[in-house]
Amino acid sequence: MINLSLKNTPIKEIIFTISFRENVSMEQLDTFKAHPQISKKFNLINPDYNHRIVKKDDQQKVDISLDGYILKGDDTTRIIKASRGAFAFHQMKGYEGFDKLMDELSSYWSVFCEIAGQLTVNNIAVRYVNFIQMEPEQEIKDVINIYVSHPFEINMRTYFNTFRFPYKKNENVIVNLITASGMNASIHESMDTPGVFLDIILNRKIDNETDKNTLFNYLHELRAVKNDLFFKSITELTYKKYNS
Repeated sequence: MINLSLKNTPIKEIIFTISFRENVSMEQLDTFKAHPQISKKFNLINPDYNHRIVKKDDQQKVDISLDGYILKGDDTTRIIKASRGAFAFHQMKGYEGFDKLMDELSSYWSVFCEIAGQLTVNNIAVRYVNFIQMEPEQEIKDVINIYVSHPFEINMRTYFNTFRFPYKKNENVIVNLITASGMNASIHESMDTPGVFLDIILNRKIDNETDKNTLFNYLHELRAVKNDLFFKSITELTYKKYNS
């Protein structure tokens, strides 16, 4: 594969997550969700709870506390998850240009930091969920290069595999890669279509970064890692399918 790009992308969802050392107060999160720049676009608000196991009177119990908010817009293509220790931005239902998404994330993150104060980032993550359609006669090895061989004389139609490893070119980046069979509704079909989910999750530890430009340089770096992993994961047949 010479040109590492596709005319049609199988990306279904993108998530950017920024984690920080500080605990943002619920008062600050209330101020953030009410900020005009945020509330104008994200007018559907749901509480987000933290569940943790605590020991009380020699018994384990679940402690539930309000941890932040999940903010959605009317078009349901964008979600912000603002919590006490992390900030996440979701692009749903398809793909949009990376630079456009970075501009949006940058503006929302600036508002968040304006309210919360300087935040010390210690981890960033990106997640790309792809769905690759399969023809009825195809096997998983026909569409992706990640599969487990087996001695059984059947065409496996149900599978779930997960891999975790440091990225060879940058061991600060930890890769979680998941492949799973599934069904996905197509806008062009009246029924669900079978295929395989290729879920690429990248985490990069950061040494207490506060500079916004450096932070977004890391996000661009993770995008390049994602591209490398994606094109190594798909077959030539899949490449031609989505590049035609």
